[in-house]
Formats: sequence, structure tokens, C-alpha cells
Amino acid sequence: MFRSKFILFIYCLLSLGSFQQVRGMSKPDIEELEQLIEKHQLALSLTRAQKYRAYAVLARELELYGYLEESLSYYGRSLKNIPRDQDSLEILSSMLSVLYRKDREEALKFYQQKFKKAATSSTSPVKSKILDFWKKVFSKKVFKPSHVGFYGQFFKDQDVKTLMQQKKYSVALSFLDPKALKSADINHRLEYDVLSKIAGKKSGFFCLSTLKKYPNSPSVTMDICRYLKGIQLKVESLETLKKKAAAQLPHLSYLVDALFDIPVEQEKKP
Repeated sequence: MFRSKFILFIYCLLSLGSFQQVRGMSKPDIEELEQLIEKHQLALSLTRAQKYRAYAVLARELELYGYLEESLSYYGRSLKNIPRDQDSLEILSSMLSVLYRKDREEALKFYQQKFKKAATSSTSPVKSKILDFWKKVFSKKVFKPSHVGFYGQFFKDQDVKTLMQQKKYSVALSFLDPKALKSADINHRLEYDVLSKIAGKKSGFFCLSTLKKYPNSPSVTMDICRYLKGIQLKVESLETLKKKAAAQLPHLSYLVDALFDIPVEQEKKP
């Protein structure tokens, strides 16, 4: 296990490519990988430019998986290693997007004190798009969803999650296009499936194709799908599933929480 994780992490860093292979990481996994970086002095073997790109890849993937603090930490490491001839605006914009998810007041402070200053000397080819987007975001006294433009999909994803956490299920459902879900990942398909179930849907859930491939999987996602289908969970109860999600996949807790709001007459049979 130790060797396999270490080799995998080396591969991810040196390839400077996607971090999809470890998309199932838990908090302890991240901590172990960070220890491996220090223990084997892996970062020392990379050039400054390689460190900059590798840490940016790690930061982006951690953000997508919901680990915001860790993502900000790696974006910070990326910025420390940015080559002199590299424009920092795009990486700062990525960092700002994480801050915006985490704390909007903190994000506004970052935008005013660091981001705008960096923008004055930026030569990024997408500078105008980035600046236009963030000006629109921070010019609004009350945030309203903006699902077009440079970061449109990012904010759409976050708005759906936030609306579900606020139990505004019908609005969240209106943001999703079922035609685009056939090629989506299981998390996005489950969002639509859960919202559809709350709205009264009884069959034809998108998650079932994955459940068919992995009928014995004990994962949180597959148990959510089982619950929607009305078949036996791999855990004792929905309460147990909620605890499991909180411990292993906290970024999916909002999906399990929403299961409790399925109308009684639609709940799974014992």
C-alpha cells in the first residue's frame, strides 16, 4: 500500500497531468501523501517550473474534491515556485475561486489587495475575461447565479450544492440539464437523481447504469443510488450512511442529507 501510493504520487507529479487516479482520496490519504513528499524530498527533484505546474494540478484536483484548505495550501506552494516569465493572474484567479467557495469576505479582501494589483501588470491572453467575470461577481451586493462565461460551470456546480444545502430543491433542479448528464460523473448524476426523486420521480435514475456495473459496491454513492431505487443498503440505515459520508466523503454529505427530505410515500420499502 505504501509503495503503491508513493509510486502513484510520483507519477502524478512528474506527468503534470490529471490527478484522476486518486480522485477517491480521503483526508488521511492526503496527509500521508504530504508526508511522503517531505520524507522522500520529492519536491526537491523537480525544477521550479515543474513544481509550479505540479502543485497547481494538485490544488485544482483537491478543490474539485472539496478539500478547500488543502487546495489553498497547494496553490500557495505553486505561487512560491512560479517562474519569473510566467504570468500569475490565472493561478491567482483559480485561488480566488477557492476562497470564494470558502469565505466570500475573505475572497473580496484577496481580490482587492492582491488580485487587482497583479492584474495591472498581467499580460495573460484571457485577462479581460477573467477581470470582467470577477468585477461582475464582486459588484453585486447579493450574489446571484451567473452560469455563463469564464467560470460559469464552476459557479453552476456550487450553486446547485448550496441550494440543496438550503433545501431549495426545485430551484436547484432547474439548474440541471438531464441531456448533459449521460457523460457526467456519478456525483453530478446523483444530484439530478436525488432532486428528481424529491420532486416525485419514481424510476429511470441516471445512477443505475453505474450501480449495474458495480452491484456489490459498498460506496456511499452506490448506497445513495440503492436508496433512490428502493433496494437494500449496504449499511444498516440511512443514519449510518450519513455518518459514513461525513467520515469518508464529506463533500457528498449534502446528497445524503437530501435523502431525508424525500416525501414519506416515496421512501424505500423495508
